[in-house]
Amino acid sequence: MSTNPIDTQIGFGYFDLSAIVASTTNPRKTFEPTALADLTANIKASGVHQPVLLRKLPASRLEDTAHLKPRPTHELVCGERRFRACAAAGLKDIPAMVAELTDDQALEVQVVENLQRTDLSALEEAEGYEVLMQTANITADQVAEKIAKSRAYVYGRIKLLDLGTDGREALKQGVIDASRALLLARIPDTKLQSKALTEIVRTNHHLGVMSAREAAEHIRDRYMLKLSAAVFDTKDAFLTDAAACKSCTKRTGANPDLFADVKGADVCTDPQCFEKKTQAHHAAVRLSAEKMGCTVIDGREAKELMPSKYAGIEGFARLDVAADSPTGKPLRKELAKVMEKEDIKPTMLANPHVPGEVIACIPTALVAELLAKAGKDEAAQKTMALAVAQEEREKERTEEEAANAFERRWRADLLKEVQAILVEFPAYTLPQPVERYLLANLIEPMNGDQCKRLAKLLDLGKVAPKEGVKNWATLLDEKRLSSGICLVVAFRDTEYRSWLPDQEKANEGLFMVARHCGIEPDTVRNLVITQIRDEKAAEKEAAFKAIQADLPLPSAAQAKGRGGKEGSKKPRSANAVAKTSKLSAEDALSGIAHAMQSGEEVLGDSAQDKDQRATHDSNEGETGWPWPGDVTSKNSDGNKGAE
Repeated sequence: MSTNPIDTQIGFGYFDLSAIVASTTNPRKTFEPTALADLTANIKASGVHQPVLLRKLPASRLEDTAHLKPRPTHELVCGERRFRACAAAGLKDIPAMVAELTDDQALEVQVVENLQRTDLSALEEAEGYEVLMQTANITADQVAEKIAKSRAYVYGRIKLLDLGTDGREALKQGVIDASRALLLARIPDTKLQSKALTEIVRTNHHLGVMSAREAAEHIRDRYMLKLSAAVFDTKDAFLTDAAACKSCTKRTGANPDLFADVKGADVCTDPQCFEKKTQAHHAAVRLSAEKMGCTVIDGREAKELMPSKYAGIEGFARLDVAADSPTGKPLRKELAKVMEKEDIKPTMLANPHVPGEVIACIPTALVAELLAKAGKDEAAQKTMALAVAQEEREKERTEEEAANAFERRWRADLLKEVQAILVEFPAYTLPQPVERYLLANLIEPMNGDQCKRLAKLLDLGKVAPKEGVKNWATLLDEKRLSSGICLVVAFRDTEYRSWLPDQEKANEGLFMVARHCGIEPDTVRNLVITQIRDEKAAEKEAAFKAIQADLPLPSAAQAKGRGGKEGSKKPRSANAVAKTSKLSAEDALSGIAHAMQSGEEVLGDSAQDKDQRATHDSNEGETGWPWPGDVTSKNSDGNKGAE
């Protein structure tokens, strides 16, 4: 074998390895070590069977190769793996074909040649297309023609270059494939890409990651938004600094080949931009409403009127929600003319669950009247019937809530009474290791909320609930272990289970411990009934004094009549704000009558009740369960002292 000494020769020959320099535009950036080692071994055994492709060293490479000795005369266009393997095998020269190629031609050959490789990574392929487009100044469509691939394929590969760092690394490491990587690359924001990546590779309940189809559906549902659902004008080019949605490049219709799997051309792939436009729209609506003199309700008042994101607005009907209309059509369409004629302006409620959103509504009490004036008598009658039914349901709900609150309250008070006795109840009978084992096993299944409540009862301060309760159990001295077990048994059985008919069995553990401590559950229950009666009387007295002083009641019903910021509040007009009525404390209390067995009997101020109330009041100032080593108790004369 002899080295060809003629630099400009066109054709075939053997070239010294030192006369060749690798190309800077080769799409292949990584060379798998094991495969390269195998190729090196094959070349050692039987030589190189396929020549590499060279071109004369271009003038642009003279400067960056000037330091090499001897100076190279040719640039490698294709065959870098064979070139590297020959060097590793210790060969001096390599068979090569030499061709006259411009930079653009060399790059095109490299891209096309590399596409024939099975181990070319998707990112390497995408980078090669990008370099080819920039160097040759051609479009992606022209690239597709040159390499005989579809436009969608080329656009999909080029889109991979929009992957953020996390997405690129996941693709390189094989965590995701090219199809899933493309789904991520179509999300414009790299932070959202990372979030979506975490979601689609997370192991689900079937012990596997999402399939490509599941990942596509997930990203469409979570990271794409239909423009038809936008509250803002998609043709508005001045809503934010972004372009109008119809001309936006991030709309699926702007690149149908890239979003062939997404139904519809008017789908936004940039949820952050969508949200900014939504907020800008809401701000404009609110400003317009305030200029028109509409009442605006926000803050705590709005939260009271709309406690749930999926519920309606208490005392109001939304103008643009068909579900709030008896006709099945939004009230704005049904009542627009009559509202304009009657000069009725909608109330604007700042949605407490969707920042920036403002909801137009009118008082429910006005709906039937306005429907009648609009000539929709049947709908008006239906609205009145629904209002009566709603009022009855609300009354029943309030009574049920009051009944449940009562049942929970007296059980909680019973637990406190039990705790107070157990502090002074050190007797124990089981071996200490057994007691510690039992206590630990009672605490272990408790969830975070339960541990939080128990930590509060024990007055443990600011601690991690679970660890705090476990630590308390560990530090209990041997005299308090038995009492600790009793307390946790009672605590775990304090819940009011309204669905169980036998309440004695429902709270068997609590009642058992209470009676062991000498406390009769019914006594505490009757005491709470008396307390509720006293609270109700105090509320009535306060209300009476407020009326006498001609002051508005400090209730949510009055608060709902004010909107906007402090200092700009106006009196509620009959046609602007609803006058919602709520059950009084007396009405609510009547709802727990069924839970107050022998209620009339226990409401009397018997001597036993007065003694029990005195005992309870004296215990109200006590702290919860003490830390070991800081146990306090009452002396026989009723004063507190160190044990």
